[in-house]
Amino acid sequence: TTAHTRLIMRALQVEAFGDPKSLRVSELPERAPGKGEIKLRMAGVGIGFFDGLLVKGEYQIKPPLPFVPGSSIAGVVEEVGDGVKHLQVGDHVAGFALLGGLAEKITVNGMACFAIPKSIPLVDAANFFVAYATGLYGLRECGRLQAGETVLVLGGSGTTGSTAIEIAKAMGARVIAAASTEAKRERCKQAGADVTVDSSSDDWRN
Repeated sequence: TTAHTRLIMRALQVEAFGDPKSLRVSELPERAPGKGEIKLRMAGVGIGFFDGLLVKGEYQIKPPLPFVPGSSIAGVVEEVGDGVKHLQVGDHVAGFALLGGLAEKITVNGMACFAIPKSIPLVDAANFFVAYATGLYGLRECGRLQAGETVLVLGGSGTTGSTAIEIAKAMGARVIAAASTEAKRERCKQAGADVTVDSSSDDWRN
C-alpha cells in the first residue's frame, strides 16, 4: 500500500455520445479541493434537457470523453479549499456545475454553491439553480412580469415549466399553462396554474 491511499468514488460516466441508457457506473478517484474549491458528498442531482443534450453530444459544448454528467447539484460540504469563506464543512448546499454531478462526490468551485437551510430536503434543492433561476430570470428580468398580468407557460409540466408556474404565481400573476396530456395538465394545476390548455389540439391558441 502507498502512503497516500487514493479515495475512490462511484460515478455514472459517458464513454461515448449517445443514448443516456448507455451510461455505466465507473470507479473514479476523488479529487481534493484546490484553492477556492469545495468537495461535496452528493445528495441529489437535477436532470434536465441540457444534460440530455450533453450526453448525446448535441449541445453546443462537447465535453472531452469520458465525462461525468450532472449539473444541478445539492449535497453536504465535506472539505473546503483555501480561500473559501462563505461555506464550511457540514453545510448543506445547492449549486451548479457544468459536469460531475452524477457521482458520490464532486469537487467544484465554491462560488458556484451556496448554503441552504437544513430544513430544505437536498433532493428538492438539487433543482434550484437550473429550474428556479431560469424561471425567475425569464419572468422577472426578461419578461418584466407584474402582479395582475397573465402569463402563458409552455411545457408547463416539466421541471422548468412547473417552477415557472410557481414563480409567476408568487409574483402575483394569473397563469395559463399549456401541456399535451391530462396527466401533465394536472401537474400544472398542482403547481398553481389557474387555467390549463391542451397543447396537442389544433386550435389550442384560440
